[in-house]
Amino acid sequence: MSNEYGNGGWAMDDYNGNNETEIKKVKLPGCPTEFSTLYKAEIAVLVSLALTFLSVLFEAPLFMTVSFLALLAASIVFLVFVMKLNHYSNDFRMAGICYLVYFILYFFHNNFVGFLRILIEAAYFIFLMIYIVKFSNACTELLKNKDKKLAESWDVYKTVVLFTYALAIICDVLIYVPVLNVIASAVLTCIFIARLGFVIWHIMLLKQTDAAIRLSNSAA
Repeated sequence: MSNEYGNGGWAMDDYNGNNETEIKKVKLPGCPTEFSTLYKAEIAVLVSLALTFLSVLFEAPLFMTVSFLALLAASIVFLVFVMKLNHYSNDFRMAGICYLVYFILYFFHNNFVGFLRILIEAAYFIFLMIYIVKFSNACTELLKNKDKKLAESWDVYKTVVLFTYALAIICDVLIYVPVLNVIASAVLTCIFIARLGFVIWHIMLLKQTDAAIRLSNSAA
């Protein structure tokens, strides 16, 4: 008895008629989809975000510059491959446009101060949230007849991330309020760390989506 699931190529087989289970790596049928390249590009984004966090933590200007350039390059590559998904759904194109606006606002928001900076930070979180909604909805629609469980996972991811980033927008305002600014600053730091976890989660979902589509195409 076997149980294959769109999880990036892992399958489970019972053997010798026992309840023991052997886990083995199987080769997925068909050619890798655009999702395969996309999750690899996002791994580069994850590494760059981690380097950015370390550079801020240790206040290393040179390291900060290098990590910033790495994040810039990785984000551009990621954006290009998001736009290439538009043949699956127009929502992917809209997601790509929103990611581009977020990308521009994110990389230039540090050039502003005061209330204008609050507005720009709120704006880039809003465009990031719209990107997440459009991208997740497109994946859910794409997978609903291929892998219902994975489609539901995209919905859970969307809900959790949207709640977290909505909290980030609130904290961006509260950080300028006396007394509450200490709490808001601590929450924003936690959200930055959580973002690394969201990227890992997103990478896993992208890899599983690639596997689900390849398995579905081979069965058609």
